[in-house]
This record gives sequence, C-alpha cells and structure tokens, in this order.
Amino acid sequence: VDAGTTRHAGGAGGRIVELDWDGNVVWTYEVNDDDRRLHHDFEPLPNGNLLVLLWERRSRLDAGLRGRDPDSITEEEGLWPDAVLEIEPVRPDGAKVVWEWHAFDHLVQDFHEEFEGHAVVAEHPRRLNVNIGTAAALAPETSADADARRDRDAQLRGLGYLGGGDRDGGRDRDSADWMHTNSIDYDPELDLIALSVRGFSEVLVIDHSTSAEEARGTSGGRQGVGGDIVWRYGNPANHHAGGVADRVCFGQHDARWTR
Repeated sequence: VDAGTTRHAGGAGGRIVELDWDGNVVWTYEVNDDDRRLHHDFEPLPNGNLLVLLWERRSRLDAGLRGRDPDSITEEEGLWPDAVLEIEPVRPDGAKVVWEWHAFDHLVQDFHEEFEGHAVVAEHPRRLNVNIGTAAALAPETSADADARRDRDAQLRGLGYLGGGDRDGGRDRDSADWMHTNSIDYDPELDLIALSVRGFSEVLVIDHSTSAEEARGTSGGRQGVGGDIVWRYGNPANHHAGGVADRVCFGQHDARWTR
C-alpha cells in the first residue's frame, strides 16, 4: 500500500486483511499516512487480538532533542523508529488499540550532554542508543577493530552472505528507517515479545505484561523493568558491551521462540 507518504522502505505494507475460506474480505485494518505505517509482520494472540509492527515518524527536531546526531537526519524524512501495538479487531473495518510500546520511550545517548537521556551507554543496556546506525554510536574504530571487521566481513562473504546496507556493523547506515524490525513473535507462557531488529542486527525482548503506562517507563510488569529491554542478543557493540568480534547476528530475519 502506498499513500504517497515520505516513508519508503522494504517491508512497507500499511494494511492487514482477513479473508474467509471462500476468499471474501471479512476484516481490514489500515495505518498508512505521513506519520505512521504498518510494516513487515503481525502476531495473532490467544485472546484473538493481534500484535502489529508500526513505523512512526519523529521530526528531525524531536530526534535531535533526544540526542540523535542531527547530521544523520533529513528534514524531509525525519526518523522512523518502531512501535508495537496490540489491537482488538473491530469488524468489518478498524480496530481498538489496547496496549502499546514505543521504542522512542526507551532511549539513551552520549552525544549531547544537555539533551534528554544523556548517560553512559554501557551502564544502560536495557535502553536503545539513539545513535545506533551513525558514527556517533560507537567509539572511534581502532586499527585492530577495523582489521577484525574486515576479517569477519570476508568470512561472511565466503559463506555466501549477501546482506547489504550494513557493511560496518550499522555504522554506515544512513536511513530514516532506523530499526527495520522484520518480525515479531510472542511467548504466551512468559508473556514476552521477541522483535527481530534487522537494522541493529539484534533480537530484542520486551515485556507484554506491562500496562500501557508501565510500557512507557522503566518499572512494572512481570519482569520489573517496564517497557525497557528485558533481554537483547546479537550485537553487543550497540550498547557498548563488546566489539566487532563479539557480534553474532548479521541482518537476521524472523526470530522465533522455541522450547
């Protein structure tokens, strides 16, 4: 679906359609405008609701005030972080949002000490460094780091890895599509949500047991951390807990819970 919005990226959809076994449309839900767009994936829940992925536009000013390097944001597109909505279908057309989580509520930054969220990134692994994907995200690359990165890239090419747009651990990405979450999966026993964040080369887990208010904060829910990250895996350099050699995910797709 393309409504002529300013957001253009792979996986853009904008609409969910439910069909009966005879091919008749029985329900549609659309979010697709200049500020928000459904994308990539959704997850049915045991209660009949759905978890959906959503891009939501933040202006260059809004992102800059949260500590994002302004040189990495254009006025036209701004920054498009992801959100997760739980929706209750209202047939035949529409839905009620009953729970929501927004990545933009859970940021940290060490770029500008006068702006919100300024802290030592390594001391806040449950938060997302708003500069992931820019040169400001990591400490300057040493020659040893560069050698390790080139060696790892060569190994991946030797294995036939053809992923693009991520040739320096996210350092060279210059896109409003900041996270590019490409799958969502739910564990009903743990009441946890797994997000495959391709743009970070990480899998993030968040707590669905929170209230909508708790999901905006840092406490509450079964895990006690509100909407902050419960667990993350794949690219510890993103939260300054490792380097190039510690990275194990490379543009992964479709992370799922297993038992």
